Amino acid sequence: MKDGDLDVSALCILLMAGIAVLGGIVLKMVGGWEAFSSGLRALSASKPQFFEVPGLFQKIVPGGPWTALMILTYLFALMGIQSSPAFSMWAFSNRDPRPFPWQQAIASSLIVWPRLTRQGVVAGLIVGLLAVSVTYLFPEYRYPLTIHSAGWGIFLNLLVAVLVSLYGPQPTAEEKAKRDDFHRILRETCGLTPHKKKWLGITWVFTIFWFVMAIGPGTLLGSNLDVWIAGVPLLWIWQIVWWLIGVGMMVWLCFYMEMSTMPRNLEKVLVTEERKSLSIYPGIEYAPSTSPKA
Repeated sequence: MKDGDLDVSALCILLMAGIAVLGGIVLKMVGGWEAFSSGLRALSASKPQFFEVPGLFQKIVPGGPWTALMILTYLFALMGIQSSPAFSMWAFSNRDPRPFPWQQAIASSLIVWPRLTRQGVVAGLIVGLLAVSVTYLFPEYRYPLTIHSAGWGIFLNLLVAVLVSLYGPQPTAEEKAKRDDFHRILRETCGLTPHKKKWLGITWVFTIFWFVMAIGPGTLLGSNLDVWIAGVPLLWIWQIVWWLIGVGMMVWLCFYMEMSTMPRNLEKVLVTEERKSLSIYPGIEYAPSTSPKA
């Protein structure tokens, strides 16, 4: 293991250890597990909305706003707000990205559709920002159908981006050739092998199923205040079980499906007679590394 591997692994281990230690300190301060469980039962009697999901969605919020759709769409927002700066910080502060899959598997995807156009993306961003602003800043329009502002922003962003890309101004032949070449390079360097592609459909289905069951409408199945296991409500057990399944899913996605591994054959693809001056990023010339490998 190289020094870079140790640096990144140490950050991840320290983060998880810190969370565990803080949890232990809090548990001791409240008087132990029995006192903690008794407090939860007392709280559930006075504020049941903290321990159950009131429904799939609501036009009004008599049982609290945290419906299944609110939880799902809120977590979409949370993933972007929390994960983006955290992973950016890790990416820029470590020397070697190879240990990143383990961190992503424990802690946390990007859809690149080749037919998206510049106009479609810009229009989608504008509409998405407007949707988030209207459904958050104005109380009378806040969280329609108990769907978080991020949910409305993502939905309208994608809808407008796809529609404008399909029916709006189309790229010129030269722009299309550049775009197709870019995506071809992505496929050659980051695409799955034929053996792994056969798992793509199953992976998509299970990933969507996990979202539905862990943080979506499936949480209603685990929302029953009459059932307590080991001193905690069923909903908490439901979340813990699906979190553990999610860790396994992320290991599969990050490693076997190669969503967080180093690209294969990057230099071989980029450094050819036809592409010696090709750069993935405009204005930056690619130069193959000449430093000796360790």
